[in-house]
Amino acid sequence: MGREINIDHILHLEKQIEGGAGDIIKFKRARNSLLNISTVPPEILGSIFLWNVTPAGGLPPFGPLPKGTYNFLLVCRHWSEVASRTPELWSFWGNTLEKWSRWYKRSGTTPVDLVLNGYGVMDDSNIPLDGPIRDALRDRAACDAIRSLHLCSIKTSLATSILSTLTTDGEDVRRSSIESISLPGVDISKFFARYRFPKLWYLDLSTGVTISSWEEFGLRTTALTTLSLTLNSAVSFAPTTPQLLSILASNPRLQTLALTMYTTLPDNGDGSTVPVSLRHLRNLALMGDFNIIFQLMSRLDHPESMSKIVLVVYRCTVEDILGTLGPYIQEYIQRDGRFRYGLGIHVISHNNTVSIGVSAASTVTRPIPGATFATFTAMLQDELPLAAANKLCIDFVAHVPKEHVVYFDGDMTTDQPAESSSKITCRRTHHL
Repeated sequence: MGREINIDHILHLEKQIEGGAGDIIKFKRARNSLLNISTVPPEILGSIFLWNVTPAGGLPPFGPLPKGTYNFLLVCRHWSEVASRTPELWSFWGNTLEKWSRWYKRSGTTPVDLVLNGYGVMDDSNIPLDGPIRDALRDRAACDAIRSLHLCSIKTSLATSILSTLTTDGEDVRRSSIESISLPGVDISKFFARYRFPKLWYLDLSTGVTISSWEEFGLRTTALTTLSLTLNSAVSFAPTTPQLLSILASNPRLQTLALTMYTTLPDNGDGSTVPVSLRHLRNLALMGDFNIIFQLMSRLDHPESMSKIVLVVYRCTVEDILGTLGPYIQEYIQRDGRFRYGLGIHVISHNNTVSIGVSAASTVTRPIPGATFATFTAMLQDELPLAAANKLCIDFVAHVPKEHVVYFDGDMTTDQPAESSSKITCRRTHHL
């Protein structure tokens, strides 16, 4: 009999919902409460909710939450109450100040991910970083309840204000439980002087970041597995080569290293020839002046083969490319076991640039999707005549172990008048 009453009541509520009159949310919650959807234990239900609110990718760099992520709050009162008693659901405040102001009260004392990634920045134009939000940030810093700090593609003034709010007063160095940091071009000197980061595994410092003491910086970060560092002329205090090597030596568990250097690093010469051991390195991306990059690589003790390596070097001479980079490519490929199954080669050649992409390939029609494991690009200091550029490309490619190449394609500039310049694409799908 109770079952029949429930059905009648549910049908009545459905008609009220379809009619669109009255409190629709109230009607939906009443209907849902009669559908026996509240029998799952709260702790399991909370875990299910948690899966639904994980930012895109689940790991740094954090993406936005999909639209409608929190719609489960509208299902029924029980679900809403379970969510309110599950503070882990609110560890991610969203990626705009508007969302921060909406969700920060719900997280309790659970460690939070503070993310502003540029999406929806215009929505934040009228939201000041003061009052309750500033107090909440200070409270999080005081009780060491921040897990991630990602301030990307936002105004420098806003990032500076947030960083200042999170920086404690005084001279004491405190322990921080932050696990991942991504910061834009701001002065991070005081922030890194006040904390040490024993749990920090992901660090991304983009163009224009300023720090007064790279020695101190190296002492604060000793557990990194991912380091991405961009240095250019906007950096007020660029690290010396020994200082950069010291930072790498302090983080022997690095698995991913990306260094982009648009400036010449000072080298005060530490006199040491001991290589920096990075035996766990899986991904290496280096971009910068040819001499700087190869001087740095000569000091790195990394695995003979890695999941991916990307080298982009500029201010090269022909001798640099054929005498150093070419032999390095040859040796690297021969050390890598993946070449035994066949290589796919993609070559790009223009007047002042040559590039080789190396992929694992199993057929003569195409490389294995996503299997590019090495890319080597060199930009000449002086532009070459077309004939010389094409000869350089041919000589450069000759360093690839041709007996293992099963797929080859490339783009090369042709000798056409300027007004009708074009590219030819050459494709060979058999052993060279």
